[in-house]
Amino acid sequence: MQDGLDQQETDDGCAFPSLMVDDPGDATVEEWQGEARDLLRLAMDRIGRIAKRLTPQRQGLRTHLANLQLAHDYLENLEDGPDDGRTPSKSLNLDLQQRQEIARTVRDRRMSLGLSIQALAQRVGLSEGTIKNLETPRKPITRTTLLRLAAAAELGLQFDELLFDQATAELTEPMNCFIAPGFNPVKMVIELGEKLNSAGGVVEQTNVYLDHQSAVAYLKLANEPAYVAAFRDPVPITRIAEVILESTGRAGLDVIALGPGNAREEVRLVQHLITKSPLPDLRLYLLDVSQPLLLTGFVHAAETLADQYGVAYFAMQGNFHHLPKYTQLNYTPTRSHRRRVATILGGTLANLENEGQFFRHSLSGLAPGDIAVIHAQIAVAPPSQPDVISRLEPALQKPISVAYKNWLTDPIYRHCKEVTDVELHLELSTNCPVPGSYSLEAIATVKLAGRRQKVFSMHRWRKYDPKLLSEHLKSMGWDTLATIPCGNSLKSQASVLVLRKRSH
Repeated sequence: MQDGLDQQETDDGCAFPSLMVDDPGDATVEEWQGEARDLLRLAMDRIGRIAKRLTPQRQGLRTHLANLQLAHDYLENLEDGPDDGRTPSKSLNLDLQQRQEIARTVRDRRMSLGLSIQALAQRVGLSEGTIKNLETPRKPITRTTLLRLAAAAELGLQFDELLFDQATAELTEPMNCFIAPGFNPVKMVIELGEKLNSAGGVVEQTNVYLDHQSAVAYLKLANEPAYVAAFRDPVPITRIAEVILESTGRAGLDVIALGPGNAREEVRLVQHLITKSPLPDLRLYLLDVSQPLLLTGFVHAAETLADQYGVAYFAMQGNFHHLPKYTQLNYTPTRSHRRRVATILGGTLANLENEGQFFRHSLSGLAPGDIAVIHAQIAVAPPSQPDVISRLEPALQKPISVAYKNWLTDPIYRHCKEVTDVELHLELSTNCPVPGSYSLEAIATVKLAGRRQKVFSMHRWRKYDPKLLSEHLKSMGWDTLATIPCGNSLKSQASVLVLRKRSH
């Protein structure tokens, strides 16, 4: 992992591609160049795959592959230099033995065709000096030199390992897991221990996912049928993807998954966005406070998306409440033509202390036109009717599951001194920031030696009236594009709201 994220590079090959916020407007020359490069990359990817399956006698596609790469490199150079007809040269990282092998191959082929150095240079569009240097490997060999030689079909020269296979391998080299600046999980675990050894109080929600044991316990809970039915199966991913693409058009998309856990829903969303995009250009950023959960989600993303064209994926360990501090996620490069999509799925929204303030402050780095996708479970009754809620709320009608109890009480046993027993029960709270919502709080009564005890609020989640939630977030600067009902039964009714940040 890379600590600090102190670079602000924006190229695809950089350590951590920054996000962008410019508003996509009318097409410009720069945008056309970008689209042309994307199309060329897509063509090269497909032609490369086809060529690998052809017999050695049908390798004409290799020549065209080299020509496409030359066109791509030339277009890329237009952004940074004059249009002088030259393709930028980049030296390949070759050792002396590799350069000697190339020199011998080119010299033997030239002589077998009866070509002089001058004739070969004219035929491939290189200088005589370049050919001489190549055949007497005293200097580095550039990528452009090999591309021009490979593009000349009559020469029959192939440098696939150096030009294409190596380039593909290099895509896996840049780091794609990072630690956010200022993030200190060890300090957070120490503070959790101090909190649990205090007289009692409220445990901040991110703390229940922190250590490895808590992460494992949460993953067990997340795989329980009741949890899957409530938060995973009913999520209408197809419709969400359609609404996002209707709003963002042809812009590239950066999906920022906040607290994704095992990232199942976020990865599914990216898959649907890829499928429905004529020319996909996506980046998936997983941001989680728990290293074990982040790794679990990242491995799932890598295994699922590795062979998908047009998507890159990154993991970042950090606290999404501090999102504005992470400058690489808010940096604005010039000529950007992308949109950000912040996803708050599963129970993440319901765990927030104040939903409206989170949208106003923690998402302040997102730009007008950017998207947020939130999953909200529906309240069974208004908070003004606590008796009805107590009678109808499914969570209050059955015992707490063993997996849920273990997840929340195990940290107390690990960190709290002199604990002898922990009892867990749910309490209803109707005093919530969002109108029409109520909260279910998991209250832990910790029994200590000497008949002492203390009480902690370990976890809470809310249920909402989707219309009132939409109105509340509108007052924070977010307009609702769509409210999509979901849920397989009365016990798991929910809605997904797709929101767009409004211009001030």
